[in-house]
Amino acid sequence: MSAPSVEWVEVGPRDGLQSWASPLPTPAKVGLITSLLDCGLRRV
Repeated sequence: MSAPSVEWVEVGPRDGLQSWASPLPTPAKVGLITSLLDCGLRRV
């Protein structure tokens, strides 16, 4: 029997930023997503 797997899907750039009072500039969003990928996340 193999160990169960876990898949982490980060949705902060989509769901988390919608609650901000003002829109985040696109370069900042790209930087956030790049940082998440650099941390090892596979799906953003």
